Amino acid sequence: MARTALEAMACGLPVILTPNTGACDLVEEGINGHIVPIRDPKAIEFRAMEWWDKTQRNRTSSTPQALHKTLSKEAFGDSVSKALNKILGGAENFHKK
Repeated sequence: MARTALEAMACGLPVILTPNTGACDLVEEGINGHIVPIRDPKAIEFRAMEWWDKTQRNRTSSTPQALHKTLSKEAFGDSVSKALNKILGGAENFHKK
């Protein structure tokens, strides 16, 4: 398992992985990263530049306060909570027996 990929995603950063990393199941294509073929530097370059362009467009429209709010512990907690609710089908269903 590529721990650095998990750390990057936990910080809200997109990842570009190959199928050999063991973390591909966690990537939502185009949402939090991309899976590219192994030994394909052109694919890596294309995806990296795609994320760079997306980041630059968002950076010009975002304020430092908005960026801080996106990368805050609260935002991370909210995203983890939403993901768990999605997986578990809502907290109310989790506690029912």
